[in-house]
Amino acid sequence: MRSTCEGNQRLSSSSSSEQLLSASVMESDGRSGFRMPSFGQPGLVRCVDLPSGALQLHAWRSTGSAVYLLVRTENSLCLWDVNGENMNKLYASRVQYASPMPYMDEEVLIMDQEGLIWFGSVNDAPERLKRVKCVGDVQLICPSDHPRIIYAADAGNVWMIDLRDGTSHGSILYSVAEFDDTSDCGRYYTYENAFPMPIVQHICPLNGRPRMLLVTTSTRFCLLDERMPQVRYIEQAHSIADGGDYILSAPRFSDSERNGYVYPFYVVRNITLADVQQVSFYEHAQQRQWSSLCHIKRLAEPSDITIFLEEQRKYGLRISRGQRRRFFGDGPTRAIHVQEGLRRGYDGREKHILFRMVSDGSIWYEETSIDDDRKDEENALNNSVAKVRQMVQNSETERGPVWEENVDSALLRQPESLTRCWNIEGPMRSIGTDQEVIGDIDEQIDDPMKTTSSSDYPNSKPQMQFDDTDHIISDIVLKCWSKYS
Repeated sequence: MRSTCEGNQRLSSSSSSEQLLSASVMESDGRSGFRMPSFGQPGLVRCVDLPSGALQLHAWRSTGSAVYLLVRTENSLCLWDVNGENMNKLYASRVQYASPMPYMDEEVLIMDQEGLIWFGSVNDAPERLKRVKCVGDVQLICPSDHPRIIYAADAGNVWMIDLRDGTSHGSILYSVAEFDDTSDCGRYYTYENAFPMPIVQHICPLNGRPRMLLVTTSTRFCLLDERMPQVRYIEQAHSIADGGDYILSAPRFSDSERNGYVYPFYVVRNITLADVQQVSFYEHAQQRQWSSLCHIKRLAEPSDITIFLEEQRKYGLRISRGQRRRFFGDGPTRAIHVQEGLRRGYDGREKHILFRMVSDGSIWYEETSIDDDRKDEENALNNSVAKVRQMVQNSETERGPVWEENVDSALLRQPESLTRCWNIEGPMRSIGTDQEVIGDIDEQIDDPMKTTSSSDYPNSKPQMQFDDTDHIISDIVLKCWSKYS
C-alpha cells in the first residue's frame, strides 16, 4: 500500500467532477450548521442552519437526479436535499446510526438512542417510518447487499434480520468465542471469567463485495461470509483500544498480477491515543480464499514530519511549536472520509483519496494506491524535507495558516469578530503607570530562558486591582448605602 500526503493542496484540485461536502459545527450567535463549498464555483459557500450540532454527514445520489445529505445531529436526524435546498427532519430525537438502504431508492435505515430499528422513505413523514421488533438487546446495525436484510449485533452475537418480519428473531451469524474456557483443567481448577469477555464493537460490510462482513471485537478482527454461519474466514488479533471509535471500508484495489483484490479498512480512535490505523485483507479470486495482507499499520499524522526532523538532525531543520500548528494543523485526526469514483490516476494505477480533519478543523488528504515504492522512498523523503524547508523560509512573509489560501472570507472569521465587548468604566488599571517599561522586551524575547529578579523592575507604589464584577457590585452597594444612610 502506498500513501502520499498532499495536505497543503486545495480540496478543489483533488476532484473536479464530484462535489465534496465538508461540515463543521458553527457556534456563532448560538447557531449550529454545516458549510457546503461548491468547487465548481470558487468562493461560493452555502451555510445551512441545523437545530443542533452536527455529528456525522452521509451524502448519496439516488437513481434519479436527486442528491441527499443525511445529517446526524445531537438531537435529531435531518435530511438536506441539495438540489431543492430544503431541510427535512426525519427523526425528532437522537439516533445512533443512520444509512441509506442499498438497492432501495430514497430509503434510509435508522437506529435510535433506545435501540429501536426504523426504516422508510425519505419523502414520507416521520410518523410513517416502519419499525422492526427484534428479540435481543440490539446495539449495532448495518445494511447488507440484500434490499430487506440487515446485520445486527449485541455484545456477543451477530445475526441477520429480515425487515419484512414484524418481529424478527434473526439467524445467528457469529458468536464471540470464549477464549478463557477452563472446563478441561479439572474439577478443582476451573476459573470462570478469568479474563474479560471480548465485546463486539463494530460491524462493517465490505465495500463492493457482497455477502462479506467484518466484525471488530475488543481484541480481534473477524471476517465472515453470511453463507457459512459460525465460520470465520480470517481472525486477526489487534491492540486497538476497544476496537476504535469508527471503522470505514474503502473501495477495493485490483491486483492484476496475482488475480486478486485488496480490501482496505481504516480505524479511527478519538478518545484513547487518537490516531488512524489501517488493516487490509486479500481475496484470491481463483482459489476463493482470503488472507491477511499485512500487520495493522498506524498512518502518519500531518504533524509527524516535525517529529521526524527533530530526531534526524542531519537535515538541519527544526520547526517551532507555532510553526507546527500553522503548517501542519493542531491536534490528531478526528474524522475521515474516503472519496470514491477516482479509479485511475495519471499513471494508470487505481487509487482513492483519504480525507481527514484534525482537531483545529483543517482538512488534509492523501492518495492511496498499490505500489512497491521502496525505490522511491529516499527521493520522496528528500522532496518532502525540501518542501518543508521552503515553507519555513517563507514563513516571515506569509500570514495565517497555509490552508487559508484561496478560501472564501466567510470561512476565515477570526475569534475577535465573534466576541462581544462591554465598556465598563472604573479603576481598571494595571500595576504601575502607562509610561513604565517592565524590563527590556527585546532582550526577553531573544533569551526566553533568562530570569529577572524583582529588583530589576521599576519602583512603583502598589495599587489595588479591581475586577469587573467587583466594581459593579461595589458600585451597587455604595449607591444603596448612600440612599438609605
